Amino acid sequence: MLGLATLLIGVAHGTKAAEGPESDELKAAYLFNFAKFVAWPEDRFDSASASLVFCMVGEDPLNGALGKITTGRSVQGREIEIQTFASPDAANSCHILFLENGASAQPTEVLKKYDGGGVLTVGESEGFAAVGGVANFFIDGKKVRFEINKQAAQDQGLKISSRLLKLARIVSTEGN
Repeated sequence: MLGLATLLIGVAHGTKAAEGPESDELKAAYLFNFAKFVAWPEDRFDSASASLVFCMVGEDPLNGALGKITTGRSVQGREIEIQTFASPDAANSCHILFLENGASAQPTEVLKKYDGGGVLTVGESEGFAAVGGVANFFIDGKKVRFEINKQAAQDQGLKISSRLLKLARIVSTEGN
């Protein structure tokens, strides 16, 4: 089995462009791998066989790259279900909520909807993790990287593997 660093960093080193299809594929790979290294509260699933639900919010979130990566695959013994929404207000029953850049003018209001609900909230806009999102993509040079707000994860009841945390830039919520 490949290590987390190989899965995440290996993909990152192969990506030169900070934007475009390669960036979408990398972010999709990150999202898929995030799911492998996060533990949700047991009561977040209706049953032992319930699917892991990715809610993608935006006009064309990641250009379908997550669907391509996850087809025929599972995470933690669960099938993967992907739902796409134009607005975060319509997204329900998510385990992972991805907000495309510009999907919401008020990320703090969106995050309040999921407060304490056991949702891994992931964004790609500057400051998303600092206002309470669990994870956020950012560009470092020409590479896509990610940051994690450990307090936001804890507030959601999520347990993030130390292996994933070692690869992240750690941020705190504004005002803390």
